[in-house]
Amino acid sequence: MKFKEDMTAILQGRLEKKETEWYLRHKDGDYIPCNVKYYTIKDYAKTPTYLAVIISSQSVDSHLDPVTGLPNQVKFLEHLRQLFSESKRATILLVGTYDFAQINKLYGYTFGNKVISALAEHFKALTAGVGELFRGEGTML
Repeated sequence: MKFKEDMTAILQGRLEKKETEWYLRHKDGDYIPCNVKYYTIKDYAKTPTYLAVIISSQSVDSHLDPVTGLPNQVKFLEHLRQLFSESKRATILLVGTYDFAQINKLYGYTFGNKVISALAEHFKALTAGVGELFRGEGTML
């Protein structure tokens, strides 16, 4: 019943975001714990116009970003822990995009994902053999 109440509140604009956990059934029949985030996207009149839902698996295979195929933030943190435990030196470069949400708003998420994928391919070529590349949350590579 809580799900229905939360969804009603989100769709009516009384609740802007909600985070919860679901167990979704995989095609093999097993249930997989997933983090679920709901966000309302409002228009200029502050009317809820879109509902964005982000579902991320908590399973072991969820360490790859689905858009770029790059290891994700979890793998990045594991990599850092490994480097620190071995007392290895490393240089970290974080690359972000400025106001990338505008690309998604103007051209749609499919196009935005293509841009992110192209950036990832470019950085893969630059770091091949000399570094590791990970994808952070949002538009950070």
